[in-house]
Amino acid sequence: MRVLFTLRGATGHFHPLVPLAQAARDAGHEAAFATAPSFQKAVEGLGFRWVSAGSEIRDDLSPSWAAFRKEAMRLGGREGRTFYRRGLASVLGPPMIADLLQICETWRPDVIVRDSQEYGGCVAAEMLGIPHAVHEAVAFDAATRADMFEPLADLRAAYGLPPDPEQEMPERYLVLSPFPPSLAGVAAAPRPTRHAFRSTPFDRSADDVAPEWPLPIPGAPLIYATLGTVVSNRTWILEAFIAALRDERLNVVVTVGRERDPGQFGP
Repeated sequence: MRVLFTLRGATGHFHPLVPLAQAARDAGHEAAFATAPSFQKAVEGLGFRWVSAGSEIRDDLSPSWAAFRKEAMRLGGREGRTFYRRGLASVLGPPMIADLLQICETWRPDVIVRDSQEYGGCVAAEMLGIPHAVHEAVAFDAATRADMFEPLADLRAAYGLPPDPEQEMPERYLVLSPFPPSLAGVAAAPRPTRHAFRSTPFDRSADDVAPEWPLPIPGAPLIYATLGTVVSNRTWILEAFIAALRDERLNVVVTVGRERDPGQFGP
């Protein structure tokens, strides 16, 4: 069986899918990832097929994405969150759909497994008559469902699919959820297609190494400063952390992301 994983190009959305792809491969299936070009090295480094699909979502690689994200931040609050969520379909959906339709002409999967913030995969799958599953990176709760109704309806209409008044498409076949029922409103919104599972942690899709231990100042407190995997390009925030802590008697570990040089922060 061929399994095609679709996701927007973000490390925090790629890593959770890797254990599923590894499990599929271990079971004798063929797994591939359809995502942005910046993830080719990471995907192929793990021994999987990579196919280019969708848009980059790094500010330095996509001016259109940078402008979209900036507008969401300008709006802020509930309005900004709604604008951002809808853009996951209206802005990122069409390029992904176009690429997937072309990919499936030559490498047709038996099933598409998409990240829950990637909506092109389910539209393309329904156009091609391919079953699709979704991995919950973020639960499709009532607020998200309301925000996404219009943009998903517009996507379906734009690609000739019939109306989906009950909004069944995003979770039509299978929801793979790593969340226990007590989190993310799962208990308040039971879904017949939801399958809970215990995910295998995965966090190294490159040559990541931990700092050497013991740290330089034995017995001193340890401070860890990080901006995660998405906003690590906002280095001015880390500069403030480092400036505030540089002269204190502390062990300070700062992670800056793969696209930044730690040397820019000085000693």
